[in-house]
Amino acid sequence: MREILLSEKEKMIRDLDYSNHEKYKYKICAEPLQRNIYEDCYREQLVSFFQMAPLMNKTLPIEEADYILYANPFARVQDFTDSVLEEIEEIDKRRKDGSEIIICGKATNIKDIIKDKYSNITYVPSHFTEYIGKRFEIDMKEEYVVYDDRNGALNIWPVDGCLNKCGFCRRTYMDIPFESQSIEFLKEKLDWYKENHPEQMKFVSLRAENLNQYGLDLDGKRTLNKVIDLLDSYDEIEYISLAIGYCIGENNKAIRESLANCNKIVDVMLYFETGTNRLLKLIGKKHTCEMAKAFVKFMRAYHPDMKISVAVMIGLPTEELADIISLGDLLMECDIDFVHCNYYGYVDKHPLAAYPQLSEQVKKMHLKYLINYIKKNYDNDYILTLYHESFYDSSKRSVVRKLENIKKEQKYTKGRIWYDSTYEYFMGDDIVVKSHDENISDEELEKEVERIVKQRKLTK
Repeated sequence: MREILLSEKEKMIRDLDYSNHEKYKYKICAEPLQRNIYEDCYREQLVSFFQMAPLMNKTLPIEEADYILYANPFARVQDFTDSVLEEIEEIDKRRKDGSEIIICGKATNIKDIIKDKYSNITYVPSHFTEYIGKRFEIDMKEEYVVYDDRNGALNIWPVDGCLNKCGFCRRTYMDIPFESQSIEFLKEKLDWYKENHPEQMKFVSLRAENLNQYGLDLDGKRTLNKVIDLLDSYDEIEYISLAIGYCIGENNKAIRESLANCNKIVDVMLYFETGTNRLLKLIGKKHTCEMAKAFVKFMRAYHPDMKISVAVMIGLPTEELADIISLGDLLMECDIDFVHCNYYGYVDKHPLAAYPQLSEQVKKMHLKYLINYIKKNYDNDYILTLYHESFYDSSKRSVVRKLENIKKEQKYTKGRIWYDSTYEYFMGDDIVVKSHDENISDEELEKEVERIVKQRKLTK
């Protein structure tokens, strides 16, 4: 196992000079893959793309290549189907007769759309780094246990994919193969780090789209407890973060026991999404608000100093002010330390697209309700930060960067702008409202909140 620091990989990929490529017996063009690397998920970058750095300086122009490598996120907040279609069409126009297009990763979802329109295309949905390495005799493959020198953590992806199809998720219109890494494999990788870089094991970040589904393909049941117990067995590991993918509604007794017994767990990110059972059912989540409160209480009991973060969405279809107030109550009752708040990102392929959508104005109003409600009713020692990420529609902007641009510049620059994001931080007593509807005063807002709270008390 070769250790290449991610920063070195990033530099190698970013500073690629196509005018001074290394001669190689295979005529490969990796340009269409390389230009999309930084648009993809964090997981794909660390697990797959950065491992492909040795390939990047062995590339030729499309017109000269026998093999053309292509990747695309296909779907993030937005659906990139049209972008993928345009890019593949552009590649097909420029490639010479007989050259092969190798489509990697999530972009393989385009297969059922283009069908037989183009000849000589190979689709590699998973393990594409290993596939390309073996085919072109380059020492590279996916790394599911990899040190991230940017954040100082040993990142572990024990499982890829998710078997759920929540109503707001890209999985409702795309497929990612589901696969758990065996405990034996994970132990082998951890043992390598123990022998070669024990200092990089101090902080472990456990990550996945759905950690709780680990083992379903190996053991026929959820066995995330095996991963937690394995990590706990290494003295070199001092801190464990359940950074991404812990699903409240997919717990079991064995997982809870491992969580209770592991004193190294310092933080967890939970996906509350919303604050009412009605909306949770609408979007297809497997937990209820009662389950969320019970799980937080359980974790606080065994790990009182643990930082608990949650992710929520504002602007779900059919969302009302009462739902927002319930969300505020849920966050306050659970003493949440950090709230990551996103607006719901509409995609016409989502099942939620069938419902009437909230306007941007109403979404901003609901965010204002939430912030003001928490600010007035809660001890801000607990909710330290509300992180609000706002995604804007970029349909009026070009999402396709023509390949000629990169060829002209002869170096990597970010090829597409798929969203703009703004960040608003609300910390403690300094909470302010930056997104608001100018058509309603704070006094009117306060009266409406009080009316709903009073009505809820009467109902109870």
